[in-house]
Amino acid sequence: MIATRARFMLLIAALAGGLALPAQALPPPQAGQLLNVGADAVVAVRLDAVRRDGPSWTIWATVDEVFRAPLRRGDVIQISGFGGDRAPQVGARLVVALERRGAWWSLPSQDQAFPDSPALRAALRRG
Repeated sequence: MIATRARFMLLIAALAGGLALPAQALPPPQAGQLLNVGADAVVAVRLDAVRRDGPSWTIWATVDEVFRAPLRRGDVIQISGFGGDRAPQVGARLVVALERRGAWWSLPSQDQAFPDSPALRAALRRG
């Protein structure tokens, strides 16, 4: 409670007078977006293979870290729901929120995949 109040006061001071906030004072906005979506899993993944599947991409990825179960580190999963003309790059690291779709996983929406970063992982670990 006290830590939350202190963060709030820092934010108010920053907005009012231009106080420079330390980088770790506020979590990345993506953390809240990933944790607040009604997803079955939130994980960090490394993309292993990418295949065009109609208007979207199907991806196989290895789970690096789990922030919301039921997956485990090292699991290889199939993810659908990546759209657009640009293919996600093999080897890229992402943090994604996923919904279970039978034998595979799906992004609830395109905005539930973010580039992996130490700051994002730390914010997700804190929950």
